[in-house]
Amino acid sequence: MFNRDLEVTTVDHYTAKNTMYAEKRNEDYHIVDREKGIFLVLDGVSRDASNGVYETPHLVPDVVSTLGNFIYQHISNALNRSESIDIEQTLREAVSRGNAHIADMTCHYSFKPGAVGIVSVICHKRFYYAFIGDCTGLVIHADKTVTEFTENQTEKLHHYIKQYAETQGRRLSKDEIRNEICNHSDSPLGYGVLDGNPRALDFVKTAAMPLSACDVIVLCTDGIEQYIKAEYVVPKRVLSSAEEIIEASNAMDEKRQKRHDDKTLIIIRIGA
Repeated sequence: MFNRDLEVTTVDHYTAKNTMYAEKRNEDYHIVDREKGIFLVLDGVSRDASNGVYETPHLVPDVVSTLGNFIYQHISNALNRSESIDIEQTLREAVSRGNAHIADMTCHYSFKPGAVGIVSVICHKRFYYAFIGDCTGLVIHADKTVTEFTENQTEKLHHYIKQYAETQGRRLSKDEIRNEICNHSDSPLGYGVLDGNPRALDFVKTAAMPLSACDVIVLCTDGIEQYIKAEYVVPKRVLSSAEEIIEASNAMDEKRQKRHDDKTLIIIRIGA
């Protein structure tokens, strides 16, 4: 087990099911292991990117939990075995093997069920992370500045699809979005989903950043991203509990007559 120079003083986490599709279970999944410093949040993907119809809503939560549990176990085993492992490499290896592990569950579908998300380890005064897709990761530093270490691929995808329609004079078909863009890194429209396809790994990004006492790490799925960034964390630099934030986000959605997606939030506070 690693010796830690900074203590994770508190971890607060909460998840809430969507109100958009009554037949869908919660497709978010998260794991919090404060003792080992392992934290992950995954957001299930089953939607046809063209029109929002869910092809496999019954299967996605099983795929996502299987993926998350495999990734967690791989990292946990690696941390138990050695005190000198390359943590970034371990994260990438865990994601790669987890992605391969779910291939048999996803291979029979035209738009494979899968997940995007963030996988992280806190160790030796550093925050190590791997991410793919639309989950949002922020570090609120002790001086109240905010570092966002993820990027929203859906915003980029929508921008490029609009640009493509304007320059090419046509809209992309569902099959093109499913088969020619998803997990195709050589396409300017490409986006990544962990769905058993090894090409998804081209979209996985890993890095690390130093941590200081009183830093706060925020990990969340895209269902609550806009509230976190526009209404709460980034403007105000303060945090209440994860449950209170999600409930406030839901209330804001209802006020705007907007049905809300699955929402998961993890808040990690670092002490001396």
